[in-house]
Amino acid sequence: MKLFYSFFILFFLSGTMAFSKNSNGFAKCSEFLESLSEGMNACVGSKCKQVWVNTINPSLTTKQNDNEFITNLQQFEVEFHARVGLAAFIGERVIRKNNSYARTIETDPFSLLFQKKYFCITNKENLKFVGSLKY
Repeated sequence: MKLFYSFFILFFLSGTMAFSKNSNGFAKCSEFLESLSEGMNACVGSKCKQVWVNTINPSLTTKQNDNEFITNLQQFEVEFHARVGLAAFIGERVIRKNNSYARTIETDPFSLLFQKKYFCITNKENLKFVGSLKY
């Protein structure tokens, strides 16, 4: 009987963890977050601060298996895309090498600091990142 309870608790916990990983904390966007356009926005609520808004299609994120141990993998990837987009927004450089051109960003995406971060799913089922920049 003790073995049965141990198995049941292990099964229950792994099922609960799998559920939380699959949802990845993406709630439906509020009307306000839905209304924010991609790019730099100056005002959020009653305070005017610069925020970066980035929206991506979920097909650009990794599908996470239930038995993986990485939590919030999709959130990490959504934020990564947002950071790279912001770094490119700040400044890109075009390099010409062997008659071909390549774009490179001049700012390290991980050097950017966000005071607050929000993740949500839009009405069109895209994943939205909203981050207020920390100065």
